[in-house]
Amino acid sequence: MRRRSPILTLLCLCIVACSTKDQAARIDAAAPTGSSTGGGGADAAASTGSSSGAADAGSCQHPQVSEECEKGMCRIPPGCFTMGAPRDEVFVGAVADVQVRVRLTRSFWIGQTELSLADWRRVGFQDPIPDWTRTGSKDPATPPAGYSSCSDPDCPVVWLNYEDAMAYANARSEAEGLKPCYELTDCVGAPGRFLRCKHVNTTASDPYSCEGYRLPTEAEWEYAARAGTKTAFYSGDIAPDAEAAQKCERLDPNLDRIGWYCVNVSAEQPSLSAQPVKGKEPNKWGLHDTAGNAREWVNDLYDPRGYGKGVLEDPLFGTSDRADLTPPLHSHYGDTYFDPDGYPAFRSTRGGVFDLWSYMAKASWRGYASVGGQHSGVRLVRSDL
Repeated sequence: MRRRSPILTLLCLCIVACSTKDQAARIDAAAPTGSSTGGGGADAAASTGSSSGAADAGSCQHPQVSEECEKGMCRIPPGCFTMGAPRDEVFVGAVADVQVRVRLTRSFWIGQTELSLADWRRVGFQDPIPDWTRTGSKDPATPPAGYSSCSDPDCPVVWLNYEDAMAYANARSEAEGLKPCYELTDCVGAPGRFLRCKHVNTTASDPYSCEGYRLPTEAEWEYAARAGTKTAFYSGDIAPDAEAAQKCERLDPNLDRIGWYCVNVSAEQPSLSAQPVKGKEPNKWGLHDTAGNAREWVNDLYDPRGYGKGVLEDPLFGTSDRADLTPPLHSHYGDTYFDPDGYPAFRSTRGGVFDLWSYMAKASWRGYASVGGQHSGVRLVRSDL
């Protein structure tokens, strides 16, 4: 199977999602904060969910934030928030993260931490097989110089494909007598063993309506990660030095308090690896590690054209069918979403990662990961039906 090099993946990510402040200013001249232009001009972002007019924004309020956690899950009440990044924040996307108001109509339970190795093993799954060639090694089983594996049971499980995360969610649902959320068809491999599926659907009308465990939507993830804050991190603003934000040189004090990324991981140990969960300060909902450590798969398909307009209600991005999570044949830019063997190649991720830069750990940062699950894990959600 053809592989995309880590350097090429990062270059593509920056071309699609990154921009300088000058680029952001040009976008702002055409589209005020709170709206989004489609990539390339007039096309609107592909998302589903009802949209209310701007007149409703005043009645759309964020609830009081307080911790309500039990058995490793934290309850997040329904409410409204501003999704995306202000235009003067360090490293904003030209279009992808332009702000929009979002209303979530249902409460949900979300993992207090990223899924751990102990959690993964508890349902009978074997540890995922890494593919270290994705970080520059010549041997898939051997980390390259400067990297190591985290084998502590409290470390987040990484090297998960999108389908691996869904398979775990289904297994956890079945173990607790709940209806699984996902139908995975035309699959090869096994969970943690390069599981790939050509088609993914929900068993309910949309992910929000699932009874069992599932991946958070992008909107749920950012709402939970922010915990009522409007800054880049829930601990405060990102350091204003844009150059430092894309290098692993100077410590960002606000990020250091709450997340593992390339600077503080390197300071703690001689090699880069994921760190045991709950090692940093939680947000006010009680969630740990939403900034850094493992990158986290989310439910939505990656769409660089932004979120859309108005007040979006229970949105799903990148799809026009709320139950079908199989990507379209081609992206907005004409590139295929599929690898040469016909399996989906790119999916949305959130939350930064232990070996990369501070700006990728922002609450607003929209990432994507290719197949192979490089340093990718998940934080599960259950709708409070």
